[in-house]
Amino acid sequence: MSDQTISAVEHQLAKQLDMEDEMANSSSDNGENLIFNFLNKLHECPIVIEDDFKDLEWINVSESLSLTDNFHGLITVCDFFTYCCINCLHMLPFLHRIEKKYIPKEVSFIGIHSPKFENEKSPENVMNAVIRHGIDHPVCNDPKLKLWNQLCIRCWPTIVIISPNGKLLFTLMGELAIKNKLEFYIDICLKYYGQKNQLFMERKSSLPIISVKDSNKVSHLNFPTKIASSNDGKRLAIANTLSNMIIITTIDGMIEFTIGSSSVGFRDGSFEQALFNYPQGIAWIDQNIFYVCDTENNAIRKINIILRTVETVAKSLNSPWDLVFNSDQNRLYIAVAGAHQIWTLILSEQGDTVHGKHEQCLSCICFAGDGNEQKRNHRSLLKSSFAQPTGIALNSNILYIADSESSSVRMIDLQTNSVSTLVGGSVDPTDLFAFGDIDAIGSKCRLQHCMGICCANDDIIYIADTYNHKIKKIETKTKKCQNLTVNYGNDNVGKFNEPNGLCFIPDQNVLLIADTNNHRIVAIDLNSNNATILPIINPYSINDHYHLTGETESLNNNFNSNNNIKTLSETPLKISCNQKMKISLYFNFINTFKADANAKHRIKCTLLDNTSGLSIMPNNAIQTNDLNDIEFSLESIAAMHGKITELSIECNLNLCHTKENYCTFLKLIIKQPIHVSKDNQDDKKIIHINL
Repeated sequence: MSDQTISAVEHQLAKQLDMEDEMANSSSDNGENLIFNFLNKLHECPIVIEDDFKDLEWINVSESLSLTDNFHGLITVCDFFTYCCINCLHMLPFLHRIEKKYIPKEVSFIGIHSPKFENEKSPENVMNAVIRHGIDHPVCNDPKLKLWNQLCIRCWPTIVIISPNGKLLFTLMGELAIKNKLEFYIDICLKYYGQKNQLFMERKSSLPIISVKDSNKVSHLNFPTKIASSNDGKRLAIANTLSNMIIITTIDGMIEFTIGSSSVGFRDGSFEQALFNYPQGIAWIDQNIFYVCDTENNAIRKINIILRTVETVAKSLNSPWDLVFNSDQNRLYIAVAGAHQIWTLILSEQGDTVHGKHEQCLSCICFAGDGNEQKRNHRSLLKSSFAQPTGIALNSNILYIADSESSSVRMIDLQTNSVSTLVGGSVDPTDLFAFGDIDAIGSKCRLQHCMGICCANDDIIYIADTYNHKIKKIETKTKKCQNLTVNYGNDNVGKFNEPNGLCFIPDQNVLLIADTNNHRIVAIDLNSNNATILPIINPYSINDHYHLTGETESLNNNFNSNNNIKTLSETPLKISCNQKMKISLYFNFINTFKADANAKHRIKCTLLDNTSGLSIMPNNAIQTNDLNDIEFSLESIAAMHGKITELSIECNLNLCHTKENYCTFLKLIIKQPIHVSKDNQDDKKIIHINL
């Protein structure tokens, strides 16, 4: 495009801004007339957009689209975005809402992906982002920024409105302008061009739109973003982000619970009732409780495994992305990507002091960052700046932050309350384009949109260098950053694709990686750097839909030597002080197995906490040929109100196939949470076991 045309675009934008100033100082009735006059003048000297659309790669359509051929007769709303940008992501729910509003109108929406990072130029990566963020309208990938430069776009997000005959009309820059003005301008354009009979609805209905989401076939994991292990090292919690669920597994990947459903929502309650919207960061505070960043609900949720409940503890954060627990201070630190800040959530019942002010328990306040999207270090926490922090970890008194948009790792010293840079990024705090893939020391290192981080042993931290598709190791004392050479071996692991969350398992010296675009968890043995895929196994072996939505607790009838250990999780049981309660097991053989009447079955009931003030009888194992009338007696002797524990019932069963001539063995572990409560009225609990 010539300099003359560029000047014309900039001149038109200046005229638009002048008109908006005039509108702000005039009556609301005069606004429409001002815009009509503005549009009339545009047609005297129009800026015709060159039809470079057809030469680009398209997503969500069956063929490439042309501004002239496909959008003639429509008001076209062009969203210039890049999928790394949190401000662009903030716009997507808004665009989705108004897109639905204008379904019956002559308005089309297209995304023009204009990448910041090298990694974002890849059509495959853009398609994954379109799926991940639920974009339904056509998207073209403009890796060379042809349209960006033609229309003099200066920032993300920017929306351009194009006339039914391909002329530039309006340019809206930034979240606020788009949210405040877009619908108003669309309505005016519909009226203006409707009066000129230049709108044609049949053009819209003929657009060859398809959805790449329809072809997105995944198994248990669906774009997992974060992963964390419980304090006792026995469980993992995985943010199964695109499915809007949290999956809890044993340390070796056996699914114990799924929390939430595939539906987007914001609801507390039981594991089956709770709803999330793009959950991500996870932080355990003990072996039974952890907190989750519910990113697109702008909330922090508390998960209690014993009670099987989800509770909202903080709201109105701006896209919280990751969090970490500081046990010394009894508080959470939260990477709030949308605000470009680090916040803290007080968990101490006595409250705590932040920035010289006493804050109550569950207060959630800004801890560091002035809100500017920069990489500014400072000796004062609130005068520092971050650029879309998306990962956070703690080692001793240092918080380490994956500052994604500055492609750097930042540090907060909790003793000196100062902010500095460990590796990466530019020395200029306003320069957010210092990215690449260079192993080096300190500021000479180059990363590309790092999103995940965790601390390991001996002052080592690991980062997910997300857009370089690598894991990197940093020595915090020397600031040396180098690629972790991974041996992919014969396990068909393949290379990472935008890895994100990391989790270090110290007992095994293993690093777990949420390999987001590959829909999997990868385990790296740090002794050998050998990589394997962590199998996420459904112990019930029923179809994914049933298990992942929690619609059944029935066990599969296809037992075999590799699948003979089952886990059944019951809803919490309430018992009052000084109460006795009978617990009965009812075995219902509904499929192709039956109990072997000639063999002994062994059933043992154990309280996991011997100091709970509860007792169980009989306290030794029951051995019987008859699975009818299996009963235990639970008594609350000296238990305090509010006490929470768990009863484990281990059933070693001998089963025979009813159609085929063989017998087999099944170990069934029933997990029964117990809550000592004042309001219990029941004196019996029946556990139904469908086999």
